[in-house]
Amino acid sequence: MVRDAGSLTAVPTPGRQPRRSTTAVREALLEAAAAEFDEHGYAATTLRAVAERAQVSLSVLHRHYPTKPRLFAAALVVPFVGFLEDFGAAWSGQDEQPWDDERLMARLITELHRHLSEHRRALEGLVGAPPDVAAELAGELRAALAELLARLDAIGHREADRRGWFSRDAARITERLVIAMTIGVVLSRDWLPGVDGEAPDDDAVVVERMVRLALHGIALEAPQS
Repeated sequence: MVRDAGSLTAVPTPGRQPRRSTTAVREALLEAAAAEFDEHGYAATTLRAVAERAQVSLSVLHRHYPTKPRLFAAALVVPFVGFLEDFGAAWSGQDEQPWDDERLMARLITELHRHLSEHRRALEGLVGAPPDVAAELAGELRAALAELLARLDAIGHREADRRGWFSRDAARITERLVIAMTIGVVLSRDWLPGVDGEAPDDDAVVVERMVRLALHGIALEAPQS
């Protein structure tokens, strides 16, 4: 640091970057990793490229994320974090005047579909990895998603109780099936033909149909009055 000759205010020394906090470094690494995986896929992404993009040394990257699968899992959780933050904030705002079933499910699937679509290339890397790598990635991803799914379960349990849909265990299974369905739709977007052999319907229509399918399943599962 140097001081401005006309004041006592410290200013950064030219050519030197201010030291970043551990949290800031992790955020930079995850942002860089998500971008690299999205642009190049899992196989072609290197840890060195991620480190360079995040402007940290390779040793710093290894200190936070010792292996490529662990870094990939952490980066792949990013869209789920964004989804849960956006959906959770909207859901909290409707606590006193609850949404109807369709609006609740539509908001959940819309937010999930949007965030996953933005990171589709990374998802493709997960399903396209060699079997031995895929197994390691799956284990890392399960661990990374555990806390997020627990938060989503808490929302699902409350809504299942309030709406009388079904048991908490059934709600937990349904949440995961909705996530799997949405991932499948995002990944098959380009090659799955529409009903007339043309390109699939636009995103809004696809989301609407997923919502109806999910609600139909809930209606079949819910106890009859």
